[in-house]
Amino acid sequence: MLFFKSRKKKAKFKLHVEGMGCPSCAQRVEKAILTIPGVDAASIDLKAKRATVAIPDAVPVQSIIDAIDAAGYEAKLETA
Repeated sequence: MLFFKSRKKKAKFKLHVEGMGCPSCAQRVEKAILTIPGVDAASIDLKAKRATVAIPDAVPVQSIIDAIDAAGYEAKLETA
């Protein structure tokens, strides 16, 4: 499992999300992310097909990906 660490004990990362085609889709993805215990914030960029998520170190990134996938979309971690 991937864990992101930061000095502030919180991390931000971006996920590419396939399958979003409308604002309602973006809301479903955001809602799926925010159901994960410990998630601090999530924002969705529909045009870029990107979710930006802020989490504490204790939340595995894979749990966010799994929640998005369970909502009917495909998510993968963006790399620089």
